[in-house]
Amino acid sequence: ARHFQKALQENPSSDSLHLIMAQYLFGLMTLSAELSTSYGDVQTMNDRGMESIKNALSYGAPPAECYYLKGKMYRYQNNFLDAMEAFRKSVNSDPSFIIAYEAGFNVSLELGYPEQAKSWLAEGIERNPSSYELSSILAHHYAREEDLPEAIHIMSVFFDKAVAIPKEAFFDYGYF
Repeated sequence: ARHFQKALQENPSSDSLHLIMAQYLFGLMTLSAELSTSYGDVQTMNDRGMESIKNALSYGAPPAECYYLKGKMYRYQNNFLDAMEAFRKSVNSDPSFIIAYEAGFNVSLELGYPEQAKSWLAEGIERNPSSYELSSILAHHYAREEDLPEAIHIMSVFFDKAVAIPKEAFFDYGYF
């Protein structure tokens, strides 16, 4: 931790260092509450992490990464609405940042909104038609809902649009 602080003092306008500091603080937040850190309690680490994200953005760090990390921090504290807003900002700033679509999907499911969850992945697939990850998650979700024709359709569309097809996609298709 002191290495981060020293590096930030020496390079206060480094977007990368601010983003790394925020990621480090998020990691500390998720550790056992019994562990003592020099950054204080979870709320204090969250506040400092959010400040690091703000600084990273102001110095030119990739907005998609910053907003995604912000969303993860909100989600960890059960602040789901702000998490959803942060994930939305992430995909709006970089439509190819697929892990933010998955995060929006997961939070929507946690909140009990399965249709909204599916729309996150559908939007991600529309913007990234060759994303195996998003197609697979959505197809498996439909399979869990026992809508196998839709699961097969999702994977068929992926096969039609994908530049390269990972072998796992064939296993998924055979599974459905």
